[in-house]
Amino acid sequence: MRRILVVEDNPGLAEGLRLNLTHDGHEVRIATNGLEGLSQARRWDPELILLDLMLPHMDGFTVLRTLREEGHDVAVLVLSARAAETDRLRGFRLGADDYVIKPFSLPELLARVNAMLRRRPVHPSQPRAASERWQFGTVSVDTGTHVVLRDGEAVALRPREYDLLVALLRREGRVATRAELLDAVWQYEPDIVSRTVDVHILELRRKLEADPANPVHILTVRKTGYRVKTDSMIDDRPSMIDHRSSIIDPRLRRPHVERAIGDRHRPGRLRIGSQRPREGAGDAGWRQRGDIERPVVVAHSTP
Repeated sequence: MRRILVVEDNPGLAEGLRLNLTHDGHEVRIATNGLEGLSQARRWDPELILLDLMLPHMDGFTVLRTLREEGHDVAVLVLSARAAETDRLRGFRLGADDYVIKPFSLPELLARVNAMLRRRPVHPSQPRAASERWQFGTVSVDTGTHVVLRDGEAVALRPREYDLLVALLRREGRVATRAELLDAVWQYEPDIVSRTVDVHILELRRKLEADPANPVHILTVRKTGYRVKTDSMIDDRPSMIDHRSSIIDPRLRRPHVERAIGDRHRPGRLRIGSQRPREGAGDAGWRQRGDIERPVVVAHSTP
């Protein structure tokens, strides 16, 4: 049984949510204004809060900001008729884990609730999985202790931010699409959420990058998604790529081996020998006496 607090001033909607969530096996309490909701969240320690924004006495934004400032890591799903993008982004920046616009589909809402609760362990005392550790810049991450350090100081990440960071790190530098990250972190159909990943990425950069406006570790891959570059990864400087998109390993170079460059020679070929091709000879220049054409030696690796 999971503890869910519904903060909603519409009695009919609040009772309908209570009945459906109770039917799903959860323990549910209702608060009808912002001050009461904040008080119950402090005393009862729910695992999930369904939070309306337009509340009497204290609006939902203030409730959310106060909870986060006090260090509460409870999952918060905002339920609101305020559909403007500015409101949704403000909710995420203040610490909301999800944002659902009224009117909403009840089956979809219940699916989101169950997905969010699955991310929170019922029995914290269960044995942990093997610890994983990463380092990038001055940041270190340890999944065994769930500790993120920057310059030796602990960084306060919200649960979703931490899960998103680990999901990126586990891809070892590979690009993760927004849909993949939504599925890995939020665990429901990705097409029902927009901008969620982007907002959480901005928060991660703000907390972990030296210059959030010019990140060097949490990187955007245009029109695709994101990736994290750790210190253990291959340097991202431009590689020498031939026309077959294979990477030439600089360690395979030897004396008297030149890279054929320029529009007079074919890209991606090596000239072995001491004589240079005749001016204007094109490919025939490679067949001069003393010049030997050899196959390109390539080392395939992951960029």
